[in-house]
Amino acid sequence: MNYYKRYAIDHAARTAHFSILEEGAYTRLLDWQYSNESPLPPTPTERYRITRAITLAERRVTDKIAATCFGADGWQQRARQEIERSRPAIEAHRLDLASVLRSSPANEREVPQGVADLIRIPCAQAPTPAAEAAPPAPIAVADAAPVLTFGLTLLTAQQVDPGMAESFLALMRQALGDDSTFDLLRACERQKVRDPLPWLRRHMEVRRAR
Repeated sequence: MNYYKRYAIDHAARTAHFSILEEGAYTRLLDWQYSNESPLPPTPTERYRITRAITLAERRVTDKIAATCFGADGWQQRARQEIERSRPAIEAHRLDLASVLRSSPANEREVPQGVADLIRIPCAQAPTPAAEAAPPAPIAVADAAPVLTFGLTLLTAQQVDPGMAESFLALMRQALGDDSTFDLLRACERQKVRDPLPWLRRHMEVRRAR
């Protein structure tokens, strides 16, 4: 679903006891559920990525919201009802679009990218698997900037998820530049910080404020 109805009064009543951190986690998990039309991922690490939880406090809040506001099956009750209610309209729209395209001459069809796959009908404009360009090969860590290589090694050694570590390093490099980021990572290593992300975030904010 590209959008969903948000009932302000119901939302306010349901989240009145939330802290600002709890409401943020709840909103991100709920948005993800509507966008993907599926239950929450089963593992905590996947849910941390959805809420962008980095610190221990943020992860605890994510766990709490997932456990108290979503069922054991990963569904928020209202979201599940709304998604199920919307399925007939989505299917009807798909069938209407298919009917229009079937009734149009082949040389007059103008099919937006991806629509042909959605409605599953033959179409001259529909890309075939053979015609699609192969996705670019991922960049190896050895080919990345030295600061990224060093940072990933440092953070993953402290049990930080590699994907989360890479995203955080990209944020640091954007905010501070490579030189300052590298200096901060070296300081973190020298001080043998056991929980590096909160430490790095705090010192990054100090440097940005200068």
